[in-house]
Amino acid sequence: MAAEGDIQFLPVYERWRATSRGRIADQLEMELLKRNLGDVSGKQVLDVGCGDGEVCLWLAEHGADVVGVDASKDMLNAAQSRFSNAGLAVSLHQAEALSLPFEDETFDLVVAV
Repeated sequence: MAAEGDIQFLPVYERWRATSRGRIADQLEMELLKRNLGDVSGKQVLDVGCGDGEVCLWLAEHGADVVGVDASKDMLNAAQSRFSNAGLAVSLHQAEALSLPFEDETFDLVVAV
């Protein structure tokens, strides 16, 4: 379960992504996702533990209908801000990964990074 005050982790993610290791890690993650997911256009995709929305954003930019789930309200707020700034709509839900509020077979793909 997410701890109170998770907003403190947002600057940590931003600082990590600004480092050379962070950029390399993000680039490798995205390359692996691209290679393994293929064309996501028109697919229903669930991102479990979406955090601040980095993967959700990429999925939405590539035509997926994306739903993001995270236990932290602060992370979901950061993700929503990211999507609003990009002019994209992503459905976000606060939930634990072990108790997802969706019916079976709702999604074509599920990712968790």
